[in-house]
Amino acid sequence: MNKETNKPDFFIVGAPKSGTTALDYHLNLHPEIFMAKKEIHYFGSDIGITQEKLSEKEYLYSFNDSESSQIKGESSVWYLYSKNAAEEIKAFNPKSKIIILLRNPVEMIPSLHSQYIYNSIESEENLTIALNNDIKRTDNNEILSCSHFKERPPYINTVKYFNQVQRYLDTFSKENVLILLHEELTNDFDLAYKKTLIFLGIIKTDFSPTTEQVNSRKSIKSIKLHQISKNPSTKLKRFIQFIIPFKIIRHNLMKNIDIINIREKEITTIPKELKEKIIKLTFNDVGNLAQLIKKDLSSWLR
Repeated sequence: MNKETNKPDFFIVGAPKSGTTALDYHLNLHPEIFMAKKEIHYFGSDIGITQEKLSEKEYLYSFNDSESSQIKGESSVWYLYSKNAAEEIKAFNPKSKIIILLRNPVEMIPSLHSQYIYNSIESEENLTIALNNDIKRTDNNEILSCSHFKERPPYINTVKYFNQVQRYLDTFSKENVLILLHEELTNDFDLAYKKTLIFLGIIKTDFSPTTEQVNSRKSIKSIKLHQISKNPSTKLKRFIQFIIPFKIIRHNLMKNIDIINIREKEITTIPKELKEKIIKLTFNDVGNLAQLIKKDLSSWLR
């Protein structure tokens, strides 16, 4: 662990919608581990996340509340997709340990689509149409910018994990990279949790926090209302500021609008044709990935 500095010892690098929030949450409950606020995205200079860039001092401040006896971790789900993050993390702390979570593309894409809708990154509610639009843009080398990204990661590119994982294995070597499948977390979270603790060199591996669902899948009742609350026009902003001059009241109003406008989404089966399309587009990548990480991914292809 980094006693001399506040530098993190390990990183959960993604993939998105693969259990990173749950693992981050439960690792933070362990007395020997400190987790910084999730999704800082200090690294990954190429992915163009449009949040304010932190200085190194500001980034390290995220770990200020850690105890000297704790190891420090950070979770940002787009580090895996980034072409630069692995090398940037290595340069920052060569002794870093890396945790990668991967999810079946057939499950991950619908979940990512729901998240994109929720964050007003995607306007097309129909998953099939949204995916087809995305594929056309990728084929035509079109860039889709949005409020979160200068260039929004395409659905299919996000779930082509082989090159992403290979980059981290090449940069940090196999003994410093732990790869877990989403189904390992859902089938036996306690076992996956213990594997993670052993990988991190934690002494108290019999610690077993009460598991609970975090970051449940959400859907929007009204897309229009959600877009207005998340990205109001300049005119609307001025009008609201005029009638509600107090910032905290405005903030609470928007927060309550969000709460009223959100419902937990039932997990539905995607159309057979769409499932077959995703499998076809990721077939070779899944095969290469299975050989690389020495895990049985045959269930991803049926």
